[in-house]
Formats: sequence, structure tokens, C-alpha cells
Amino acid sequence: MNFHEKIKSLRAKEKQSQSELAELLHVTPQAVSKWENNKSVPDLMTLVAISDLYGVSLDYLIKGDQKLQEKLSAGLKVKHFFISFGIGGAATLFMFLVLGIMSFLIGIEFFVNYWAALGVFFLFFFSILLSPFIQSKKAKEESR
Repeated sequence: MNFHEKIKSLRAKEKQSQSELAELLHVTPQAVSKWENNKSVPDLMTLVAISDLYGVSLDYLIKGDQKLQEKLSAGLKVKHFFISFGIGGAATLFMFLVLGIMSFLIGIEFFVNYWAALGVFFLFFFSILLSPFIQSKKAKEESR
């Protein structure tokens, strides 16, 4: 049974209209209609709210629906990219600050010295590439 069938069944069992469910979940009735007609899927927070509302597990709602699993997975990949970008950006700003202060103290024109700038940009891109591996390692450690 796919998510759209499960949500329709759970709502019917509680004798709720789409509008009533939408009000409880703070979404539009059109959103509930789209879920039940398999035209869209809710986000993770709404799935948690549905799970709590009907007293079912997230496993029950998610398992068996490939479309829903792919959407949730895609959302996590985008989130990881932006986290990676933030780590790389913070590292780059930190290096610019440190190297800028050093160049000011010892009298070297930092922005003219292109080798230092290339090093900072290398650090930025390296940290973007490396951070998903660091995050997955942290996730594995936290799950133990």
C-alpha cells in the first residue's frame, strides 16, 4: 500500500474530511487532495505530524512508497549540500581573516600574493568535498 492509499484510509477511518485533516496539519485542503491523488507528497515534518495524529509509525507511512522515499532522500541531499557549503564558506572566511592579519602584521600585500588566495580557495572547495564524509561519519557514530 502506498502513502496516498494509507493517508486516505487513515482519514476515512477517523471519518474526517480533507478540510478537517488539512486544518489539523496546518496545510491547505488542496495539499491533502494532492497527497491522496498521488500528485505530491508531504515534507518530513508533516509526515511526523500525520504519524502523531493517527498513532502510526513513520515506518508504516514511508515504507512501500518509493516516490515518497525518493523525495525525502532528495531533500536530505540538498540539505547536506548547503551544510557543506556553509562549512567551506566558514573555513574560507577564517583563512582570509588569519592570512589577512598575518599579511598586515608582517607587511606583505595579501591580496597581491595570489598563491595565498589560491590556497584559501583550495581549502574552500576541499572542505565542501570533504564535509559530507565527515557528516556521515558523525551520523554513524551518533547512531551507535
